[in-house]
Amino acid sequence: MKSFLQKLTDELTSQYGEDLSRIQLIFPTRRAGLFFRKELATRLTRPVWAPAIFSVQDFISAYTTFTIPDPLTLRFELYKIYRKFFPGESFDRFYPWGELLIRDFDDLDRYLADPQKVFSLITDIREIDQVFALADEDMEKLKTFWKSFFDKDPSKLKTEFMNTWEHLGAIYHEFKESLSKRSIAYEGMAIRELAERFRINGAPSTDNFDAIVFAGFYALSPAEEQIIQSFLKTGKSEIIWDADAYYTDDPRQEAGSFLRDHPLVGDAFKWKEDFFSSIPKKIEMAGIPLQVGQAKYAGALVQELMKEKDFRPERTVVVIPDENLLFPVLYALPAELEDINVTMGYPLHATPVFSLFESLIALQRNCSVDKEK
Repeated sequence: MKSFLQKLTDELTSQYGEDLSRIQLIFPTRRAGLFFRKELATRLTRPVWAPAIFSVQDFISAYTTFTIPDPLTLRFELYKIYRKFFPGESFDRFYPWGELLIRDFDDLDRYLADPQKVFSLITDIREIDQVFALADEDMEKLKTFWKSFFDKDPSKLKTEFMNTWEHLGAIYHEFKESLSKRSIAYEGMAIRELAERFRINGAPSTDNFDAIVFAGFYALSPAEEQIIQSFLKTGKSEIIWDADAYYTDDPRQEAGSFLRDHPLVGDAFKWKEDFFSSIPKKIEMAGIPLQVGQAKYAGALVQELMKEKDFRPERTVVVIPDENLLFPVLYALPAELEDINVTMGYPLHATPVFSLFESLIALQRNCSVDKEK
């Protein structure tokens, strides 16, 4: 059995030879590109220039006219706009709300949605029914929600919700205009700009490369689809999917709906494997009552795996259901396991540094001052 990256390496070296310096590869993540480099290195018989390897985020950054800053910079920029509409809002109260707003704006742009329609006030339930064509059951739920929301006396929460929703469209447009003047953007804004530019002007020149390969993607946003489609029209690009027949051939499997129904995929696509149903699996279940016990058990399992001759750390994954288990699991892993790649996020409020600053702030807030000294 060959993995997706092994098959991809074989495909490219058989088609273009060992020298892939004029090939551009775009993966969903940087991790995929890193493991492809390792796989490619095992196949080469002589020193060659590596292909240009990008994650989709790096690929967008290479072609967009904007710079994508860190999330905190974006929140400060959004706060400047937000205060024009809500002057009394402090930054500490705005911070979690601002994170949610930027995430919503990002989704709106990735899906090329019309902001005027998205942020319009919900006033006519019949219009919603006509525009969205909801099922009867969903429509009744929506009616019940908005009826209970508006029929009662307006509370402070309802008034605040409506006031905020009413201004979201203006905040969205002013925020994007402010970012554009500084030539910066959040990721969704940059992707939308590229998609709209490529739709009008087509993809940029690809003379520096013999081929551009999009590899390992699954569900794409409409903006990403438009960008990839623009490159496919040049005749020098192709897209290689990582799919399994268990999901794509069974209409009951929701996970395969994108690959079954999307015109970008087509009927005969690379590659549809049958690993899920054909590869033997060994599943063991153990009941551990406490999180600390679960972490210790995970460490013991890894310790046992390391004793096997064919153990490969880069092919071993520990999946935890709760981010709070990250540090207990890390401490429980064997000491001789030197290289560990953590690919999940960890909340700032769960870190020791956060607890330290929280204690210092509480100390400062509750300190007493002796006026006689």
